[in-house]
Amino acid sequence: MAGEGREQGLFAVLERPVDAASLAVFRTALGALLAVEAARFFLNGWIQAHLVAPPYHFPWIDGVAPLPGWGMYGVLGALLVLGVGLAVGWAPRSCAALSAVGWTYVVAVDRALFLNHHYLAVLLCVLLAVMPRVGRFRRVPAWSLYTLRALLVVVYFWAGVSKLDPDWFAGIPLWMTFRAADVGALQGLLTRDVAVAASLGIIALEVLTPVLLPWRWTRLPAIAAYVAFHLATALLYGIGIFPWLSLALLQLWLPPDWPRRAFDPGERPPRDQPAPTPRSLLLAVGAFLVVQAVVPARGLWTEGHSSWTMEGQRFTWRLLTANKTGWVRFELTEPTSGQVIEVSPLEVLTVFQASKMARDPFMVRDMARWLAAQQVAAGKPPVQVRVRSAVSLNG
Repeated sequence: MAGEGREQGLFAVLERPVDAASLAVFRTALGALLAVEAARFFLNGWIQAHLVAPPYHFPWIDGVAPLPGWGMYGVLGALLVLGVGLAVGWAPRSCAALSAVGWTYVVAVDRALFLNHHYLAVLLCVLLAVMPRVGRFRRVPAWSLYTLRALLVVVYFWAGVSKLDPDWFAGIPLWMTFRAADVGALQGLLTRDVAVAASLGIIALEVLTPVLLPWRWTRLPAIAAYVAFHLATALLYGIGIFPWLSLALLQLWLPPDWPRRAFDPGERPPRDQPAPTPRSLLLAVGAFLVVQAVVPARGLWTEGHSSWTMEGQRFTWRLLTANKTGWVRFELTEPTSGQVIEVSPLEVLTVFQASKMARDPFMVRDMARWLAAQQVAAGKPPVQVRVRSAVSLNG
């Protein structure tokens, strides 16, 4: 009976109505950022350069390929429209669900395109697709808010764990970024000592997120520190929408009605009563969070240094941990004659793909197998493929 009472109490807390004002801000920001990201593909020519032109891609799943002709332009155009729809609240759950599917497809076409902010955006769209409709004049069950808050904690925490590395403690990745930065009058502030101090501060801030954000005495100082951190990364790294997506999530740790109190204090808060949430949905969302919290842990027991081997790198929130460059050359040897043909990746790949591949042994392996298969497909004798590779990690 006591266990049943605690269970009922937990569900009562999750079902407690909360003001949806901050969630409406988040939904608007997410939709706008996804629309901007799709627009960047058009404005920067990425659709042609990364999705249409390359004769070879590194798909996550065999058989997944870009649509022919104008197909990929149609996909990105649809994603732009869906982002706008999500931002303005037009069928937001449908827009979120379709955005999750669309962005998953775009990234699945080529592993070279993988970015953490695309992965995070897909997860957020999945959650918005199953949540009650969010609007300025509505209330929603508290679990809607708690779920997004928890996901942000997971991202921050594992980003911090990934930085528990001698190079990061020594400030090397950040110092290399400082030296390459062009921030005008602020350049004089980017010293080696600042890089070391900032690196240690970032580790503490991220690893202690499960304490700093939930505890009300440290919440506001922590939010201020996170805001400064994300603005700095936006300035120094140019990593697309990730800092702004994080800021949109971060404001959810403020009181749920903060937009109403800040911008229209005279407005009456909503009094509607959200419909009860099926227990099956609550359990599914809980399982979703558990998976997100556990999957990044696989990077802790991979053999070797994962920044070198790339084992356990994907979907683990390893953010800003390494400066890695390299080059690759392939040697195709015909066993009978001994003839050797050297192949540059740039004969097949774009510069962007080649630079990504040079850092990732799995992509190098896939490219080698493809080159061997191409020889056979062309009716030529089978070849042995060897690789000459040089990689630099944090200098």
